[in-house]
Amino acid sequence: MTFLHLRDLAVTIGPTVILEGINLDVPAGARHAIIGHNGAGKSTLLNAVAGQVNVTRGRILLAGNDITGLPPHRRARAGIARTWQHPTLAGQLTVADNLRLALRHGRRTDHDELLIRFGLSPVQHRRVDELPYGMQRKTELMIALAARPRLLLLDEPSAGLGPTEVAAVMRILTGLEQETTVLLTDHHPDVITSVATSSTYLTRGRITDPPPPADGPTPQDRAPSAATGEPALRVAALTAGYGRALVLRDITFTVHPGQTVAVVADNGAGKSTLLNTIAGIGPAHTTGSIHLGPHALTGLPAARRQQLGLGLLPQQRRIFARLTVGENLQLPHHRDIGVGPPELLFDQLRGRQRQRAGTLSGGEQQLLAIARAVAAGPSVLLLDEPFEGLARTAAARLRQLLAQLNRAGTAIVIADHRLDDIGPIIDEVHVLADGQLRDGP
Repeated sequence: MTFLHLRDLAVTIGPTVILEGINLDVPAGARHAIIGHNGAGKSTLLNAVAGQVNVTRGRILLAGNDITGLPPHRRARAGIARTWQHPTLAGQLTVADNLRLALRHGRRTDHDELLIRFGLSPVQHRRVDELPYGMQRKTELMIALAARPRLLLLDEPSAGLGPTEVAAVMRILTGLEQETTVLLTDHHPDVITSVATSSTYLTRGRITDPPPPADGPTPQDRAPSAATGEPALRVAALTAGYGRALVLRDITFTVHPGQTVAVVADNGAGKSTLLNTIAGIGPAHTTGSIHLGPHALTGLPAARRQQLGLGLLPQQRRIFARLTVGENLQLPHHRDIGVGPPELLFDQLRGRQRQRAGTLSGGEQQLLAIARAVAAGPSVLLLDEPFEGLARTAAARLRQLLAQLNRAGTAIVIADHRLDDIGPIIDEVHVLADGQLRDGP
């Protein structure tokens, strides 16, 4: 029996056709994956089903009922729940309060069972915005499941999660009740193969056959860059925390021009705090020293650090959604560092200068944020989870770009929870655990 029925679905935003001629039947109880490169229209398809975007043409039927014109809250009451590429929660409320809001109109009342099932009982009284990223994602998934939705829409549920957290999410999804129908997107192959029982491939907004497995360029390993001359970045005895809670203790490392250094850590270990502290947007309570070339950064505001040549890609992108792609890329003060115009760094951004950034797919927004960080021509570039939400070809292009930056003399620090994506391009690895750095493999 078909539970979700899409017929000739089309979505156009301004002059841009995002989806065209989508025909899809998802049986009741199925776990169906929408697969494709960044910008293929995967998130837009979920948004169309959830009612977050208006369809230009076509019909959406849920259990035989036409929901095409219903607003999002009516679709939620009809049994549709969803998660987002980045957690969308009431950050100033506790985990328990967020859950109570979700259960208020739901059909499920076992509050404690949900907290135990998701491993969130120990943090139920903490504010959501104080939680590590992985716990925020689990909180959002718990809330989506709280009312026992008939249709669960999952947008990149594994994005930004470490191996242990991904395994936990897969256990939850494979253990869902059979009456829950799932439509998901994800770039993690293990999630797709373990959860999905069927799939549809999108290319530029249309359903197509999937490409051959070897699609996309594979970066070549490069010889490690020699650590010579004066360091581009020196961090010495850095300690940082919030109030009395120390997150970083006695952090010391250097990065030389043309080198890429990785800081690998589980979510919540403090890797974002480390990059934010170096960039001047971290916790106020810090000791130690930070030097960018000959310049002492300690005590300088973030804007001054950027002027001196420090660039940052934050984990949550922070693009200006209401501005166009071109306007986002014009904001930095450009320095030519030999990698080309920022709008040409990624194929997915070509010809999009007049498109509002908020209408890009999640992966395209990530590429825009990277291009904007590179556009300023920093001498030291800090990247927080840069590969999050990127398909294989986009990730390969990013590795090529980082190698180009190294050859041009840019020093790079990457904070990530895994080595898979960054292994071919790194010169040194440090592991952050218990607030301290240790040498990696």
